[in-house]
Amino acid sequence: MKQNTSVLMTTHSPYITSVAPINSIVHLRSLNTGTTVKTTASLSLSERDCKDLERYVDVKKGEIYFGKGVILVEGVAEEYLIPSFADALHMPLDKKGIICCTINSTNFKPYIQFLGALGIPYVVITDGDYIMDPRN
Repeated sequence: MKQNTSVLMTTHSPYITSVAPINSIVHLRSLNTGTTVKTTASLSLSERDCKDLERYVDVKKGEIYFGKGVILVEGVAEEYLIPSFADALHMPLDKKGIICCTINSTNFKPYIQFLGALGIPYVVITDGDYIMDPRN
């Protein structure tokens, strides 16, 4: 990547996605109507938010690319509780392809921009420490 070359790689491996630059992702999603193609190439993030995302999408969190949807939560307690609640309701998230990810913060905005750019469906579950205006 330090030279003027292009590399194209396809993967289902969170190990590969965890080292890919955030602005180099192309996401393909198969739908009933065909395949959608989304990219982060024009994602407009501050340098701080970009570095934060690159740290966030590690091997464990790299699975967000491969789910049918993502539930973003503030902390580790919610990361364990939400799937447990779903299991108790006989609606296991794993069987639905839903990924529950903690961002260890209340700054959801860069993660929402990132998932939105890739066309990955998401919801945010927060306890009210942080209220975000969806128009921003």
